[in-house]
Amino acid sequence: MAEEYRHTLNIDKDGTITLSGVTEIVSLTDSEAVIMTDRGKTVVKGSKLSLSKLDKEQGRLSMTSEGVSSVTYGGQRRSGLKSLFS
Repeated sequence: MAEEYRHTLNIDKDGTITLSGVTEIVSLTDSEAVIMTDRGKTVVKGSKLSLSKLDKEQGRLSMTSEGVSSVTYGGQRRSGLKSLFS
């Protein structure tokens, strides 16, 4: 039976970033967050990144940012928010 992955990555207009399926925060600076999920490494780059909440039991985190410049998700790089949906 194939392993099922259930996770989400949301980036809201107000700069709130939420991610589920989190297994580890590898590093977090004000310009880059490297996070391991059940689907692999996720890298968020932006300005003034800050961890708001971490729930280790649920595998969820919330961050804030003044702007996200790129997201590398599961090995695929996406620049800007518009390309996430194309």
